Amino acid sequence: MPPDEPVFCECYANKAVASMALGNKERIRHRRYMGRDTIIKHFMSLARRPGSLDKYIAIIDKEYGGSVFIDKICERGDRINIDDNRIYMCRSTITGTEIILIIFDPNIEEAFLCRLDKRICNDPRYRERVKSEKGEKYVENLLRKNIETNEEIRNIIEKIKQYLEQND
Repeated sequence: MPPDEPVFCECYANKAVASMALGNKERIRHRRYMGRDTIIKHFMSLARRPGSLDKYIAIIDKEYGGSVFIDKICERGDRINIDDNRIYMCRSTITGTEIILIIFDPNIEEAFLCRLDKRICNDPRYRERVKSEKGEKYVENLLRKNIETNEEIRNIIEKIKQYLEQND
């Protein structure tokens, strides 16, 4: 995949997953106040502009209550299950531009990280830790520690990597 196709991440934990899947952070984009709907609206706006990239990719949390924007992307195109409907990929094309969303449902903590450390779901301090800037390093270390010994986690990261690196 060309290096000019960035991967936008809604939160620090999503950024850590992207980093683990890609093996580096060169293509990853994240700002502190980058929400899921903001990212998708931005993609849809960019897709309609002349000279836009061929593909926009994001890793986001669905959150409780859903999102009209996520629903629109998933209904227009493909939805592929990555892990038991808790993690999935939606892909759609808008005016010739492909939009790919890796979605944690309802969020990365409940869909994925609690399997690695139950305290993330049971202790509010750990949940807040994952949400902070320091949480990125914590999640990276947690993934690194588990990826070698936990086949389920390794398979999920590999599937995410496939969608991030897809060229067709």
